[in-house]
Amino acid sequence: CSSLVTCHSSLIMLEHATLLLHEWKADGAAWARSITDGAGQPLGCVRLESDPRTFWFSWLRRVKLDIFETDDASHLMTMTRSWSMLGIWEVEDAEARAVGTIYACSIVSSEGHRLALVERANPAIRLLNELDQVLATVSNKGPVEITFAPGEANPFLRMLLLGYAIAQTPLPSR
Repeated sequence: CSSLVTCHSSLIMLEHATLLLHEWKADGAAWARSITDGAGQPLGCVRLESDPRTFWFSWLRRVKLDIFETDDASHLMTMTRSWSMLGIWEVEDAEARAVGTIYACSIVSSEGHRLALVERANPAIRLLNELDQVLATVSNKGPVEITFAPGEANPFLRMLLLGYAIAQTPLPSR
C-alpha cells in the first residue's frame, strides 16, 4: 500500500461482514486511507493517484482511486471519477474489466442492470436491491462503516457496494 498504511492481513477483504474506511493520511503528495475489519484488523487501503490539492475547478478534474488488499498489496479494484459535477464513479476489477457505475442514487452493473438503489435513512444509508432487500448499510459516523447483508456473497456486487461507501466521503485536501 504505502509507508502510511500497512496491509497485514492474509484474509480477503470482501469476505468480511463489516469494513471500516479510515481517514485520509498524507505522505508528501500521496494520499491513502486504511481499510480494516470491524475489529480494527488491517485489510487493505485506498490510494489516491492524482494530486488532491484544491483549485478553482477541482470538480472538473479526473480522479482515480486504487483499492488494494492483504499483506502483498494485491490490487482489488479501481474507481475513476471523470470530470463532472455529478460525482459518477466507474469501477473496474484488478484486470481493468468494467464492473459497474456508481451514481448518487443507484448502482448499475457494467451490463446496464440496476443492482442497488440508495435509501438515505438517518443515520445510515441503506443500499437496496430491486425487491427492497438490504444489500448493505453505510454509516459515516467516525470511520465510514459498511456492513454487507448476510448471505450476499457476489464479489462484484460487494466491490460496487464498497465503492459506493468510498465515494461517499470527500477526497483529501491540503
